[in-house]
Amino acid sequence: MAEMTEMQVHEERVMNLVESSSGNPTITPLTKTNAHRAESIRRIGTDKDAVAFHFRKKSKGMYMYIHTYTENGEEKEIRASDFKNWEVTGFKYPGYLEELEEIAVNAYRWNSHDPETRAETDIMGYEKQLHEDLKKIYCCPIKLFEAKQN
Repeated sequence: MAEMTEMQVHEERVMNLVESSSGNPTITPLTKTNAHRAESIRRIGTDKDAVAFHFRKKSKGMYMYIHTYTENGEEKEIRASDFKNWEVTGFKYPGYLEELEEIAVNAYRWNSHDPETRAETDIMGYEKQLHEDLKKIYCCPIKLFEAKQN
């Protein structure tokens, strides 16, 4: 029988609510798992302003993507192997389904040439869709309430 576990939303990382023992917000490193949600990034250990991050900005073929960031109006390439040198300063939405990525990879393990990319694509799409649905749900009660008042 399958064991039910509670889904964990990684909102603390999005809202920068987690603080270190010194009282400063912790650094959220840019990773393959959270890159699709990253909106702005900054090099770790610098005081420079954050730059816009573009996940999978360009495609170079099947499952071959280029990530970019915009600095001083110029678009520069960033490789996934360089993610460890960057921290995320802003997210588009919380990581609703991050805990399910390993399950998704296992689901594609025997029927895909690149199960990691397939799983990443699915999780990315489902999280985006879930976020849009949640925004609609939270907006609708307000609109219905206002309609009943008039």
